[in-house]
Formats: sequence, C-alpha cells, structure tokens
Amino acid sequence: MKTQALVLFFAASSAFAQGTFQNLDFESANIIVEPGPGNPYYPYTTSVTNGLPEWTPYGSFLGGYIFYDDISIGAPSISIHDTNRFFPIMISGQYTVFLQAGTYPDRPPANVALGQVGLVPLDARSIQFKASAPLSLSVQGQTIPIFQIGSGPNYALWGGDISQFAGQTVDLRISTLQTPQNLWYSSSLDDITFSPVAIPEPSVLTLSALATGLLGCWISARLLRSHIRCRGARRRLETEVRIEQLVACRCSHVGATAERLRSRGSGYQRFTLFTLSLLLTLIESHWMEDRGILASTSVYRVF
Repeated sequence: MKTQALVLFFAASSAFAQGTFQNLDFESANIIVEPGPGNPYYPYTTSVTNGLPEWTPYGSFLGGYIFYDDISIGAPSISIHDTNRFFPIMISGQYTVFLQAGTYPDRPPANVALGQVGLVPLDARSIQFKASAPLSLSVQGQTIPIFQIGSGPNYALWGGDISQFAGQTVDLRISTLQTPQNLWYSSSLDDITFSPVAIPEPSVLTLSALATGLLGCWISARLLRSHIRCRGARRRLETEVRIEQLVACRCSHVGATAERLRSRGSGYQRFTLFTLSLLLTLIESHWMEDRGILASTSVYRVF
C-alpha cells in the first residue's frame, strides 16, 4: 500500500505543469567549449549561458563559467556532467549538475547555489528534487524544510512544502550545506519538479524509529566516551568530535520533523512528538554536562 501511494505521488508529479520555471532537469544544456578572456580553465569549462540556461550560479569562483565534466580541487564551484569521469555523479538523463562548497586562501569558506526566478504553479503543493546528499532549499529567502521521500541507486529523492508560494513569482535557490566539519560539502542535483501532491507526512512508526536511533546514538556515545578516557587527550578529542557530528546530525533531522508535526500532525503524531521532545531534553541535559553542544535542542521543547 505504501509503495502504491509513492508511485501515485511520483506519477502525479511528473505530469504536472512547472509554471514558468525552465530547464529544471538541466537537459537544455548546449555545451560549447571555447577559449575566452575570462575562461582560464579552457577546455574544462563552458559558459553559464550555454551550460545552465535559465539558471544563475552563486558562490562559484568561476564567475560566468562552470566546469564541464571536471570538478574543483577545493574552491567553491558548480559543474555539469554527462559522464561519471571521477565518481558516480550522474543521476538521470544526459546531464546532471554537481555543487561543491569550498575554501579560498584569502577569503572565508563559501557555499554555492543555483537560483532561478519563476512562477510557481497555481496548484503546487510541494517541490521535489534528486540529490546525492541533502541540500538547502529556499524560496524568497525563506528556508523550506525538506524530507527524504524516496531513493535511487546513487541519490535520494527530497521534497518540501511550498504551497504558501503557489501562484507567485519567486526566487528559488538550492545550495550546499557547508559546515566547519565539512568545508568541501558536495552533491549531485537533478530532476527538480513541482507537484500538486503534498509531501507524505512522516508516520508515527517513522518518528519512533528516529527516536530509537537518537537513543541508540546517545547510549553508544556514552559508552564510547567512557572507553576512550584512558587513551590520551588527543585521541579522545578526535573521537568526541565525530560523536558530536553524528548526534548533531540526528538531532537536526528529528528537529525538522518535529517542527513539521507540531503544526500539522495528527493526535498520535503529536503524542509521539511529545515523547520525542522528552528524549531530546534527556540527551541535552546529559551531554551539556561535558560539552554543551546541544543547546539548540531546547527549540524542540514545544509542549
């Protein structure tokens, strides 16, 4: 029954008009590799106009160019690919875009983003896209929470609620999620679509699984921290950083789901959210005794 519902969701999405947004699957690329005054990386680049028509890149060090079948070795960049030259970048069709956050020797680290201004379909309730890693979605500067609603061989299908922008001309942007722990965050991106179908609500079972995962992560962290106390300060610190990243990632995912259900969930879902908020509070109180890294979890004490 669940599989059938997802099939219907995707089928409805694919047949729905996409407003005035263009080239959402990046198949309109017209790759022309030629030297130019601002193209020092010839023959590994193409102009944005040819490679990503209708789109505007943000944050890339290449300016008016993007890499073609090549990637940056550290600086923020955007590229378009029709082969898996380096690793499985391709998602579907002939072209897939690759977004790379990065660093500069003389400037702060930076994310990259793709943006387009267009009219959201009047009946649109959600937007979905395929990506190999989570990406940030914003509409008119407002961040839209996204949820994984499917998966493929080398990508996940992500969706977000944009019903409040239906029938409006908006600035849509999709960007990388750079963190101090991952300055070179990257992801493939393909097949952006608008849908008249709402993103399926997370079930109570899904929330329970997330809560169980959080609890398991916390218990494992406590046991591991105890195990490494006698192994030297440096090794302990490195291990704790990895633990903190894992816990913070899980809390962020659960927090986004909790916020969605706080305003839209059913009675059973809200009860599960209450249980989940208690669990987050428990994790926070114990973890802050040592490091104080999960102060943000207090946001989810919504009852």
